[in-house]
Amino acid sequence: MLKEQNVSDLQGLIARTAALPACRFIIDCNDDRFINPASMSAEIQAACRDAGQPGS
Repeated sequence: MLKEQNVSDLQGLIARTAALPACRFIIDCNDDRFINPASMSAEIQAACRDAGQPGS
């Protein structure tokens, strides 16, 4: 995900996200769809949509 999102400063990312509201999505991280998707962030978004989670 860091390479996909072009993140070079992990500590800075963590600091910036600390003030954001907690995530309310639940995904099954053991689902085969997450083994090696072309885009992990797109696959997570699709999993939330497929599960009918609000705001997805």
